[in-house]
Amino acid sequence: MGEQSMRLLFDGQAQNASALVSTSPGTSPDALATQLQGEQLSSSLVATPIASEIRHQFDSSTAFFCLMQGFLALGLGVGITGLGVVMVRAVRERRRTIGILRALGFRARTVRRSFLWESAFVASEGIVLGSVLGVLTTWLMYRNSVAFEGLEGSFPVEWTSICVLAAATFAASLLATPGPARRAAAIRPAQAVRVAD
Repeated sequence: MGEQSMRLLFDGQAQNASALVSTSPGTSPDALATQLQGEQLSSSLVATPIASEIRHQFDSSTAFFCLMQGFLALGLGVGITGLGVVMVRAVRERRRTIGILRALGFRARTVRRSFLWESAFVASEGIVLGSVLGVLTTWLMYRNSVAFEGLEGSFPVEWTSICVLAAATFAASLLATPGPARRAAAIRPAQAVRVAD
């Protein structure tokens, strides 16, 4: 709204409340803002250097996203460790079943491969579920947030980042499986089918 329209709308009550000031070359906006606030303390002047304020907000957003990435890495580590624990327990609980299968003629390689396939299936299930829920949650925030109103264009999805994270997670989860799979393949049928464990 122009100044003339403001005067017509608010009559004599319209007052200037803020002003944009450009500094001359060589003048520090931060130093000038501090000086102006000190000189106009009685008038309650608030001077905000725009570049510094934008930089501060950007740094805060970056720190928040780094914190979220840290939580993501922590969750990933806990998930992979949990998968390793589940596979170790699966070997212990299926000891007799594995022994019977080995006694029936199943090779150690087949037992080892079955545990690797099971781990891969569980990891894939978690990756797909996590990716879908993550994209869905982000889309709902994008759609319902006031901050994104007026933006033109479709919802951006970082497929490259998602695929890289999914591949890294899958590879890391497979690294937690060979130990339990080797242990399962090394079970001797005669020892596994004994009555006393």
